[in-house]
Amino acid sequence: MKKRILISLCLIFIFAGCAGTKEYVLYDGPKQPKKKVAFLYADPDTDFRLFQINERKADNVNGFGSAGNDSFIMELLPGEYTLHVGYREYYGTMIFYSTENRIVTFKARAGHVYQLTGETSKSAKGIWAIPKVIDVTPEDDKPKNAEYTF
Repeated sequence: MKKRILISLCLIFIFAGCAGTKEYVLYDGPKQPKKKVAFLYADPDTDFRLFQINERKADNVNGFGSAGNDSFIMELLPGEYTLHVGYREYYGTMIFYSTENRIVTFKARAGHVYQLTGETSKSAKGIWAIPKVIDVTPEDDKPKNAEYTF
């Protein structure tokens, strides 16, 4: 019961904070109960863009999300996932972006919530971005060492 409440609160927080967020269900068949699926999301203020997840490619050049908002939430079945992630950041009228996608893999577990995020560094030599997927399931339900990266 406690686990269900925490997961529900986490999902409510995600949905409420992402008003323009695009939603995807990445499996066929009837909608599954929340405890049998995993969720992957990106915040509206992220600079990381998801272009492909396993064999499914985004429908447009902006990746999953939209032109003005890179956020999304995906409902996934448990299992292994490979993400193709790019980077785009705006500075006024300038746009910095990656020329190649990075690959991130992670294993989704039923009832867990994952966030696409990453680290960036800027210098005179350029910008590098390292995407990663972190498990943001409430602490009571999260295993130790729950971070995944490429």
